[in-house]
Amino acid sequence: MVNIPVDGRVKRGIAHIRGQAKTWLNSAGLNANNTSWADLGQILLQRFPDAVTSDPMDQLQQLKQTSSVNAYIDAYEAWMTQMKRERSYLPQDFFVDRFISGLKEGIKHTVQCQKPETLLSAYWFARQYEKAYLSSSKTWTAPSSTTRHIPIQPNRPALVQAAPRDIQNKAPRKCWYCPENWTIGHRCQTMQRALNNIEMQGHYDNEQEQEDQFPREEPQDVAPDDGVHQGPMANPEQLMNISAAAYNGSPSESTISLLLNIQGSRAIALADTGSTNTFMDHAFAIKNEIKLIATKRRKVKVAGGGIISSEYVALECPFTIHGKKFSTDFRILNLQGSDVILGVNWFKCHNPVTFDFIGRSLTLGVNGELHTFSDHLIPKDKLLISSEQCSKLIEQGAEGYLLLPTDDQSESQPEEPHPPLADEFSNLLHQFQDIFQAPSGLPPRELVITIYH
Repeated sequence: MVNIPVDGRVKRGIAHIRGQAKTWLNSAGLNANNTSWADLGQILLQRFPDAVTSDPMDQLQQLKQTSSVNAYIDAYEAWMTQMKRERSYLPQDFFVDRFISGLKEGIKHTVQCQKPETLLSAYWFARQYEKAYLSSSKTWTAPSSTTRHIPIQPNRPALVQAAPRDIQNKAPRKCWYCPENWTIGHRCQTMQRALNNIEMQGHYDNEQEQEDQFPREEPQDVAPDDGVHQGPMANPEQLMNISAAAYNGSPSESTISLLLNIQGSRAIALADTGSTNTFMDHAFAIKNEIKLIATKRRKVKVAGGGIISSEYVALECPFTIHGKKFSTDFRILNLQGSDVILGVNWFKCHNPVTFDFIGRSLTLGVNGELHTFSDHLIPKDKLLISSEQCSKLIEQGAEGYLLLPTDDQSESQPEEPHPPLADEFSNLLHQFQDIFQAPSGLPPRELVITIYH
């Protein structure tokens, strides 16, 4: 009922009631418009006084195995889920110890000897020891309540107590899972490997599903009209990552924005230390007719959440930065902002690499020499140009804008009338009106003033 107005809580609450309470409310004739939220809770508590919420901690403390291990696991996980929701700070060891302490006596101590570190390990040990316990226990029949009289045989030999067995000389037993001898505290390597496989089974299943979903296809030639060609892919990366800022094309403090020239077209690139590979936008590659190779589809993890896929690559694609020539392989993605992302694999080819995040520049090693490239988003020192340079740029197609300041107050407010002039000033203006006329042009270059005495 979070962010729900108080007036609407009763109707929404009644709509979510199920079972016996729903049947009782339908027959009770309760008016939801005249009932408050507090009154509804009081009425339900009076009608169902036994419906009291149990404390998950108390339930876990009292929970014991009474039937099979699987039934005990189901009941334990139901209360453990509520416990984690209310007490998320509890460590994993607490739930492992609590699970073992609720097992039957014949299973609990043997599981404790294995010292399981996870709940999956404890579940596995409990199930295996339950099977061993059931197979080794012998069935017996309870004695009848009817008294049986055994006749006494006079010549029956006396019973001789058997000598105690020498436990120390007892032959050692073999482990069920490995050829080694079993002793108390024995750690079976085969069993440990099986536990590791159980814990990693979900990860392997996801990888297998990904392989089955995107099977590797043999390269085929594609018609040249779509600008895509297929071929083999050499040494694909097993794990690729891309930062969220680079994927969205948002400049940040951890990226340097550069201008690239690829096949005569300008491309905006982000040098990003959070991306493991070098990527190119799919729309940019198609627009500029860059040769693409179809490869096995690979997953690319976006930092912060999200998985995208890449199934094309541009091999040995040449480009320039400020006239310096480079060449690398681009993974093709549907980027949201920039055209190219330069990742860590490209930086390794031009080591040493220095990022100056204060001065906003990137220094690379090119053919044994260091070259520095500035962030193109940072303006240069000289922001003023002459009028001749401005005219040339406009003739070449550059767009120019003129800022004209206006007085908003003069447009929004009406002009106040001028105060009336005195009669002597009015007569003077009327007498010399040719002198006080409004100017119609610029003053002359040379102004001669003659003063008469």
